[in-house]
Amino acid sequence: MQDPSKAALKSPAGHTRGRGLGWDILCRVVDNYGDAAVCWRLARALAHEQAGWVRLWIDQPEALQALQGLSSAWADGWCYQGVNLHRLDAEGASLQGVTPAQVVVDAFGSGVPAAFEQAMAQRQPASLVIVLDYLSAESWVAQHHGLPSPHPQLPLQRYSFFLASVPIAAGC
Repeated sequence: MQDPSKAALKSPAGHTRGRGLGWDILCRVVDNYGDAAVCWRLARALAHEQAGWVRLWIDQPEALQALQGLSSAWADGWCYQGVNLHRLDAEGASLQGVTPAQVVVDAFGSGVPAAFEQAMAQRQPASLVIVLDYLSAESWVAQHHGLPSPHPQLPLQRYSFFLASVPIAAGC
């Protein structure tokens, strides 16, 4: 019997890109599998609900293997459930020579490598950057959700996006 995780994998050549937006999601797993899970759910939702394509760049692919029961033999660039999976190395070398998508998600504000930011700025039009965060209890979150935050040196528009927030009640 064939391993179901291997049956769901397709080579990049077998993945057809839609006519909609392309998405690059950069995920660094900071403290637990929750970071990987949030990025994985976002990537799958975008792949299935948008007419575009999605690449998930993750520094700890073993987190996805644990969450999804993926084979440890998956190769960089393989497509699983409509999402192209790529390893994100610490220095960003894995992004060198990659044409950035129209939208780049900086998951949890862990940072986009400088060379990739340069490539994003050189796109025509430049990539849109979404700095994604979640589960904040800070009182300022509601006022800053969705606000523009231009890059200090490059012609890139960035927006902060908070998935969920819990306002702090007065007197607590």
